[in-house]
Amino acid sequence: PEEMTEFYRLGAFDFISGEIDQEIVKRIAVAIKRKKFIFETEKSPVQFKRGNFNIDFEHTIISVKEGETFREIALTQLEFKLLAFLIRTESRPVGRTEMISYLGENRISVSERAIDVHISALRKKSLTIKAAIKTIYGLGYKFINP
Repeated sequence: PEEMTEFYRLGAFDFISGEIDQEIVKRIAVAIKRKKFIFETEKSPVQFKRGNFNIDFEHTIISVKEGETFREIALTQLEFKLLAFLIRTESRPVGRTEMISYLGENRISVSERAIDVHISALRKKSLTIKAAIKTIYGLGYKFINP
């Protein structure tokens, strides 16, 4: 009890006594990593350029380089959030569950199938986007800046 009081005084929200299942530890680690990523995303610059992509978070605009010029792509709110998320996690496979969690924290509710449908719609909007989003069998999607 004295130990618990000290933890709460230091800012803990909860306390678990006894042995902890390693699966729970892994899930907590992923949740912390995701929260850290979202926090860093929210405090990042309003605009940035990554290879063939210019992203304006303030106005939710993505422009892609096609040939020698950049062309603004009309995207839905969900498509914008998905593409921006993939660009920020460049070169790392991102699972559908992680995308759903990210969107859920932005108060957007989608299913795994809806993720696939929106990725398909993104690929149809630009050859540059199509080349950049790779399907990683059994894992999800990966952004590769061509």
